[in-house]
Amino acid sequence: IKNILIDANEAYRDTQKNLVQLNGNVQIVYKDQHISANKATIFLKTSQIIASGNVILETPKTHVEATELEYNYKTRTGVFKDSFIQSGQVVFEGKIITKTGPDSYIADRASFTACDTCPPAWSFTGTEIEAEFGGYAYIKNPILRVANFPVFYLPMILVPLKSDRQSGLLTPTASYSDPTGLAIEQNYFWAISRSQDLTF
Repeated sequence: IKNILIDANEAYRDTQKNLVQLNGNVQIVYKDQHISANKATIFLKTSQIIASGNVILETPKTHVEATELEYNYKTRTGVFKDSFIQSGQVVFEGKIITKTGPDSYIADRASFTACDTCPPAWSFTGTEIEAEFGGYAYIKNPILRVANFPVFYLPMILVPLKSDRQSGLLTPTASYSDPTGLAIEQNYFWAISRSQDLTF
């Protein structure tokens, strides 16, 4: 198949329907995209892949795991079911995650964290998360969870997904003591210059 590398235990090509069916230890590589799954169908005319069972999509920027995938390998758009997406320390999980562009996603009934511990020390859950790596994540009806314990609710929040230093509010932290009870600390990070910053 032109520009596509494939490997599987079983492979069948239907020239009339212009598709390829793959079963068992499926590996599909197109440019810098690598898909592995238990089974998959490649529709060559539409550049569409439907895969299921232990689906993994690897790109230079992201790692995706899902139970099912419908993906266009040329437009780099698609739908992932019961999946999570990781880019650096940023992790999204959702019942359905739609990839709307090379770096943009919409996650339904989702959670977000930039904490690399497992389980995460903090996370946001929301009814919908619209995110673009290198940009921002818009979270609808977010609930901040610390150690999976709900701390507070907002109608919406905007979270940066940029690697460059920039001024803004940091993730709130919660603490508890007998004299004061429950306390929430909110820090602000000020990027004064490339070599100076201040947190207060």
